[in-house]
Amino acid sequence: MQRSYKDAKTYEQAMEIMKGVGGTQLDKELLDIFVQIPKEELEQCMPKRVDYS
Repeated sequence: MQRSYKDAKTYEQAMEIMKGVGGTQLDKELLDIFVQIPKEELEQCMPKRVDYS
């Protein structure tokens, strides 16, 4: 999600952040499964446009 005061993270940046908090803020077992999903499949789940109005 784009915040008005921060630039959006890249896929790679987001994965590194999530891996860094795996086992503390995020469930390690679920994270291990999640990071195996190919980037292309995750992108298909994301909306092309988000209307915040």
